[in-house]
Amino acid sequence: MIGALILCLSAAVSASAALPPQYERLAELRAILNDPTIVDLFDITHPIDKIELMAPDLYRVSGGGCHVDVSVKDAAKPEPIPGPRSFVLLATALICH
Repeated sequence: MIGALILCLSAAVSASAALPPQYERLAELRAILNDPTIVDLFDITHPIDKIELMAPDLYRVSGGGCHVDVSVKDAAKPEPIPGPRSFVLLATALICH
């Protein structure tokens, strides 16, 4: 009985631990704009002018005819921790047309 109660409570905590989608999206956009490895790909002739959500966890950062695709991946962690999603950003090479 107590084990079942603990299991139910832990499931409720992990289900409610993530940020609401609108705040999660903002966290991802801020992380992209604060990542020097992504931002430094663009320069004065190719400033960032658009960030598009292409698919879940996939953004396209564009500027001046160039773009880079950025994937959002869950950060490795030993066990689930309540709170906002921990993630890392993986960017492709800059592609210019």
